[in-house]
This record gives sequence, C-alpha cells and structure tokens, in this order.
Amino acid sequence: MSLDIGTDVVGESDRWRWNELRFRDLGKSQREFGKSQCDSQNRVANLETDLRYRRLRCDLVGHFVKSKKRNATVAYVVNLTNFLVTKHTSALTLQVLGNAKAALAAFVSVMIFRNPVTVMGMTGFAVTIMGVVLYSEAKKRSKAQLATN
Repeated sequence: MSLDIGTDVVGESDRWRWNELRFRDLGKSQREFGKSQCDSQNRVANLETDLRYRRLRCDLVGHFVKSKKRNATVAYVVNLTNFLVTKHTSALTLQVLGNAKAALAAFVSVMIFRNPVTVMGMTGFAVTIMGVVLYSEAKKRSKAQLATN
C-alpha cells in the first residue's frame, strides 16, 4: 500500500514514519501550549509543525528520487551487460550465466540468512551447477576442435 503525495509515491514504512512524526509533534504542541494559551501561540506551534512536516516530506521525496535513479542506473548496466554478453558469445551462454547466477544467489542466501533448504532444492542447485560445468567443458572442447581443424 502506498500514499500519493502530489505526484510522488511514498512506501508504507515511509508513510508510517511521516505520520508518526507529524502527529507526535502536533501532540507536543498541544500539550506545551495548552488550551488556555492565546491563539497566536497555537498558530506558531502549528507553523513549526507544518515546517517539520514539509521538511520531512522533502527528505522522503529526495530519498525516493535518489533510489529511483540508482535503480535505473543498475538496470541500465545489467541490460548493457546482457547485450554485450550476447553479442560476444551467444544467447545460450547468457541463459547459462543466468542459471549460475540464480544458483549462486540461492547459495549466498542460505549461507548468510540461514534459509532452510530441502533435498529437492539441493538437488536443483546441484543439477544447475553440473549443467553450467558441462556447458563450459563442451564449449572449450568445441573451440579446441575448431582450432585443430
């Protein structure tokens, strides 16, 4: 779920933090000045709270834009790398590299996060790694055979 802020979208956790700070500050201003104080003091407190709210909104929007730029840059580099691998090798090599990457990511997640692995999962990792090794060996042999002919 997300909150629409003008033209920007902020995630659920950011929206929670934003509202929490805004309402906490509103509660503070009401306790500090009380209902017996004059209206001008309450207006000043509300303006201060509004300024904090606007600063937080700018911080969240800035963070959102930076993360989108970073994600776009990474996606561009990944697509460029895929194109270059396909250009210099083949689409099959790219697919084999993708499978090896998936097996490596699963292995790292098991090692770092201690995710449980089933026998079927381990078998799948083993088959994937064997396929990558067999493909690379077949490719080496075909290059060697072409070089001798």
